[in-house]
Amino acid sequence: KSASHAFPIRSIVGDIMYSALSVRPELTFATTYLARHLTLQNEATWKMARKLQKYYAATADLKLHLNGRPSAATKGFHVYCDSDYASDPISRRSYGGFIVFYNGNPIYWRTRLSKLVCTSSTHAELDAAYNAVKEVTWLYQIINDLKTQLRQPRMKTMHLHQYNQSTMSLLH
Repeated sequence: KSASHAFPIRSIVGDIMYSALSVRPELTFATTYLARHLTLQNEATWKMARKLQKYYAATADLKLHLNGRPSAATKGFHVYCDSDYASDPISRRSYGGFIVFYNGNPIYWRTRLSKLVCTSSTHAELDAAYNAVKEVTWLYQIINDLKTQLRQPRMKTMHLHQYNQSTMSLLH
């Protein structure tokens, strides 16, 4: 038997990937991490895939809940971003991710391995914030264009939420 038949990791990742990209943002990091390591058909990767599969099955009833009426605090365009410094054990690069909420509802999310080898957690957090803003600017502009077409007031600000103290001091 070939290694891909002994450990059907590709099949598990494929089964979960659609949910991760469309309705289950909490699966995105684990699924994309495993997708990057599909060629590593070993026991450790197989255990990670099985753990993800068990979590997915145990939480199948979880769903995104959409808010019909946002509160004043959640109204508008909010981007939450985070990073984990040098967490990839092979390349020592950081993972960054973000989720975008519009009027309290999640509309877009992504996690990715940084293209940089960051020299500090502040550097990793700044990289994640930069990539988040760079990636969602088009979405912000599309929503504003739609609001213009519908004769609704345009959004004036994009709120970026970042919780690393040193990064916050540099951003403000």
